[in-house]
Amino acid sequence: MASRGWEHVRPADLRDRRSPSPSKFHNVKVKIDGETFDSKREGDYWRLLQARLAAGEISDLRRQVRFGLFCPTVDGSAAQVAEYVADFTFVEHDVLHVIDVKGVRTPLFKLKSKWLRLQQSICVEEV
Repeated sequence: MASRGWEHVRPADLRDRRSPSPSKFHNVKVKIDGETFDSKREGDYWRLLQARLAAGEISDLRRQVRFGLFCPTVDGSAAQVAEYVADFTFVEHDVLHVIDVKGVRTPLFKLKSKWLRLQQSICVEEV
């Protein structure tokens, strides 16, 4: 019988106990005020932006803002084929700032940020 010897094994004993593998770009997720950030750098920049917001230097501070990326179709309409998710957006002196906290400039980031600039004239600021 294949199950002989497993009578005293509990489901909890079978769980994978390996530690999680490090992230691809070696970032460490952090929690600040109950919110999770993808890296320490991103969390630190959030704190800086919150201080600027409290001082009245900026307004309309938001996280994880999604921008649709569209392409034309054969019938003349536009179809959303991807989306760019900005780490932060805020307004300073009536100018929208779109911020991406970067450790590594990936090819996908380069493509999407260029697409957003061409589509909506929004320049992504890298920090």
